[in-house]
Amino acid sequence: MAYVRILPEVKKTGFNFKDYLESVKSRLESLINKVHFEHLPELMALVREVLGINHVNHLGRLQKIDREITSRSWRYR
Repeated sequence: MAYVRILPEVKKTGFNFKDYLESVKSRLESLINKVHFEHLPELMALVREVLGINHVNHLGRLQKIDREITSRSWRYR
């Protein structure tokens, strides 16, 4: 019988892609509810792009969208 060492379970910390994706989705949703109607087509295009992201390989696209959401000046209702 082989000797197997059981390591203690370590709580992982650091970057979680799924949480980051969900935070970007929630920010988009809150923007859709707040901004003026003239921005809706642009926001819906961003929503479609975010919904197409499903893997950590798309992190660059997600970060680009996140920067666009936060840096752009939106006109609110």
